[in-house]
Amino acid sequence: MRIRKSAAVIAGALSIFLAPQSFAAAAPPPTPTATPVSGILGHDGRWITDAQGRRVILHGFNMVAKAPPYDPAKLGFGEKDAKFLAEHGFNAVRIGIVMSGLQPRPGRFDEAYLSSLKSTIDLLGRYGIRSLITFPQDLLSTKFRGTGYPDWMIRTDGIPVDFLNHDTFQNLLSNPALQRANDNFWNNAPVHGKGLQDWYTDAWVHVAKRFRNDPAVLGYDLWNEPWPGTAWPSCMPPFGCKDFDSKKLAPFFSKMIRAIHAVDPAHLTFYEPNLVATVGAPINLGRPGTPAAVSRSTRTASISRASPFPTGSTRCATASSRSSSPTPAPRPTGRATR
Repeated sequence: MRIRKSAAVIAGALSIFLAPQSFAAAAPPPTPTATPVSGILGHDGRWITDAQGRRVILHGFNMVAKAPPYDPAKLGFGEKDAKFLAEHGFNAVRIGIVMSGLQPRPGRFDEAYLSSLKSTIDLLGRYGIRSLITFPQDLLSTKFRGTGYPDWMIRTDGIPVDFLNHDTFQNLLSNPALQRANDNFWNNAPVHGKGLQDWYTDAWVHVAKRFRNDPAVLGYDLWNEPWPGTAWPSCMPPFGCKDFDSKKLAPFFSKMIRAIHAVDPAHLTFYEPNLVATVGAPINLGRPGTPAAVSRSTRTASISRASPFPTGSTRCATASSRSSSPTPAPRPTGRATR
């Protein structure tokens, strides 16, 4: 989903009262009592819901560790931080499992890395905070001064890897090696005897097996800001890239959702339109797994839970939501089903 990667600003006020011939600090505000999460969230139409069918509005914080070792705990995140988030009303985070850390070599998962992230997710869960797991990527990998996938997953077919002396978006538009690497992913080009998408799907299945039945997990965000590679000029307004959306991106998401829900049918999965939709291009993604249409904006992530595939959409529930309390929900007008 297109979640703005800016830090949330938390403002606090400390009142100091002047008493005759003495200073006295005001009593601190009451600390909210953290209630551990319970039950895996579902959805009803476009609403995320709890086990009682109430709407759950999530007040979230982006917590993706993009620097090695890609692990919030090893970069200093601990119980005091989880407590701080809970005390200030947060009940969701977006946490990244970076492929470079998860699978540094083909077919070899770093279980210690995954265990450390699970410890952080479970710690957050004890403070009532659910984690939306994503595989983050910006410019695919460190080869392009970005974050995401290990070098062995970057196939450029001999085009020299370089970072153009421009900003990130200019590289997306005009870096030949980066364009080829994106094209090869969407074409499922083989590396080390297996298609790139197949390696990626296997990694997600491995993660889903580890987190199935874990109520501290909100769901799985399957791909962050899909970039269509050399197809991007055809994606611009007013038409959008129907071929890429319907023939590349939607089948990829369908395959991913089926594979994940084969091992974890309970958790929600989230998918996003291509990044060019940010500038107002039409979305031709359809509903992966069904023939009807779906996505509406890059700030709207479609969700699915097991089969059938989603028939509606829900606003992405981290970073942009404004309330943290479940509220009784009349049956919504959304069309998604479980």
